[in-house]
This record gives sequence, structure tokens and C-alpha cells, in this order.
Amino acid sequence: RFPQVSTHKFSLGTLAKFIEAGGPAQVWLIGVQPQTVKAGAGLSDAVGVTLALLKDLLISHYSEAAAS
Repeated sequence: RFPQVSTHKFSLGTLAKFIEAGGPAQVWLIGVQPQTVKAGAGLSDAVGVTLALLKDLLISHYSEAAAS
């Protein structure tokens, strides 16, 4: 009845291009592959380190963008 959008129906790259075409947006696609999806497992050390690095990268990027 209502149009449904799912990342399984088209690629994330196509979705990013669609969003960017709609206005002055820059789209970044960041994916994390978990070590396990077992209930209650929490984040692995590798994913925790990667998330911290990504956080620092994004803060640096947007701090530089705001300064210019």
C-alpha cells in the first residue's frame, strides 16, 4: 500500500547518489562488520577501536569544515 524503501532492494551507493542529487548533501557510507552477532556478545575489541578511530576522523573533518 505504501512504498517501502529497503537497502536490500538497491545498493547503498545508489541510495547515496540519490540523497546527494536532492541537495547540497555529502553522503558517507560507513559499515562495520561485527565479529559476532550473538545475543549479548557486545562489541569486539577490533570494532571498538575502529569506532573510536572513525569518531576521531569525523570530529576532525567537521572541525576543519567549520573553521573554513
